[in-house]
Amino acid sequence: MDMVTLGSTGITVNKNGFGALPIQRISQEDAVYLARKAYRAGIRFFDTARAYTDSEVKLGEAFDGIRTEVYIATKTAAQNAEDFWKDLHTSLTNLRTDYIDLYQFHNPAFCPKPGDGSGLYEAMQEAKAKREIVGKGSGRWHLIGHLQTNKAKQAVAIFDMIESADSVHLMQAVDKEAAKAGKVQEILLQVNIAREEQKTGFSPEDYEAVVPELDNFKNLHVRGLMVIAPAAENSEDIRWVFAEGYKLYCKLKQQRPDIDILSMGMTHDYETAIEEGANMVRIGTALFGQRDYSLKF
Repeated sequence: MDMVTLGSTGITVNKNGFGALPIQRISQEDAVYLARKAYRAGIRFFDTARAYTDSEVKLGEAFDGIRTEVYIATKTAAQNAEDFWKDLHTSLTNLRTDYIDLYQFHNPAFCPKPGDGSGLYEAMQEAKAKREIVGKGSGRWHLIGHLQTNKAKQAVAIFDMIESADSVHLMQAVDKEAAKAGKVQEILLQVNIAREEQKTGFSPEDYEAVVPELDNFKNLHVRGLMVIAPAAENSEDIRWVFAEGYKLYCKLKQQRPDIDILSMGMTHDYETAIEEGANMVRIGTALFGQRDYSLKF
């Protein structure tokens, strides 16, 4: 079977793809049958567009449950950022997914560029950063933030490391999906040292209890710990959290010599975290600027 890599995306697929424009002209049942037949025949790349009426809906049904086994491309004809986001989220809903492998501008009248006033270039970059558009190119992708167990399959398919393994239940789900995918998933154990009710993570006691059980998770590779300190105007007030995190890290490393990551510290407190032993920091705001959480997409 001849394979082809799609530009710089890193996506390598059978050179024969499935163009989903024609299936808008047939019934839902027939369209789903054809798409699944193509999949069984070895086709893994499926191309559709918002302009193809109900084509996305039909592909969404066809690949519900096996989304991570195929690559889906869709397109937007939006002329401004507002319509871009509307199209993107309509496509995500239609396709029954939370990411698109290849998202394109459909027959644009102009080439979107930074600062051109349309907002399209910036919207595309933000969508990619938010992982709603997922390229398989260079770089390593880390998941930070609470992961629901029903999203474990998608997380295993997308991320190189899950930094927020915060419960045994989640670890069991990720381990199960990684086994199905033939993958050993890298994770960090998230420890809620300050015992904040609004944050997830193992309590210090639950963390101590799970450490002896780590070898039972055959498809997880625990690389270390992740700690989030409480918000504080003065990082000296939370230095103790980072110090406790480093103690846990050192103890774990004595038990498991392959442990090598202690992820602590964000934009407002990373210097203190580094002083207390962090060797990985999370400084998105410093790199990309403050997010405007008032925006609704």
